[in-house]
Amino acid sequence: MVLLSRHPGHVYLGHRMVNSAANLDYEPAVLSLVAHLFRQRQYPDPKLEKLRAKFRRIVDQGRNPNALALHGMILHIAVRNEVDAVAAFRRALEVGIENNTRVAGFKWTAAADFEWAADCYYLLGKILAKRHGQKKEAMSLLEKAALELDFPEAYYELAMLLDKDGPDGRWVQYMIKAAANGVPNAATELGVWFGRPQEPATGYLSKFLSLRRVQASAEWHRVSSPGVAL
Repeated sequence: MVLLSRHPGHVYLGHRMVNSAANLDYEPAVLSLVAHLFRQRQYPDPKLEKLRAKFRRIVDQGRNPNALALHGMILHIAVRNEVDAVAAFRRALEVGIENNTRVAGFKWTAAADFEWAADCYYLLGKILAKRHGQKKEAMSLLEKAALELDFPEAYYELAMLLDKDGPDGRWVQYMIKAAANGVPNAATELGVWFGRPQEPATGYLSKFLSLRRVQASAEWHRVSSPGVAL
């Protein structure tokens, strides 16, 4: 928690504590430090080679789903190596589910201690969604991230694979879920969707509904602006 603090003294103390634990080869500390440095775009720093070596050893052991997932994120986002990233994400999910099966005795989405399970399902689904012939698997992965693990960005990516005017209304439902949880692209999509030209309103109810659509469009466009919250 101290790493998340905005107080400089807390941040310094947090780094010292995590660094000390990582130097003692405590796996959660190594992963926490790598994740923090990755988010800060400091992970490639040449001075961190010792830490990267510790992280690679954990990844190579293939037993820690969080390490494998974090490795996949680095490959996908920083290195832009989608082939190896997909392999890392698949292995992370495989290990995470295996761990859960051994502990709980049944197969579920992922183990309870698999911190980055949602990110894993989401990023793997997002990558596969762009590949020809893999839409079905992509949707299955994104559904796990969204519907089972409530990952906001997954609702958006899942909606983007659906028909906007589908009879089940899932496109609107998922976009609203994503937008209400801070995904600005989802709010923009809703603003455009509600603002589409409609048949001329005649009766009172039609005029009322038409006005509500205009109001909804304006509101979602407002929400999609930087710094605006619901």
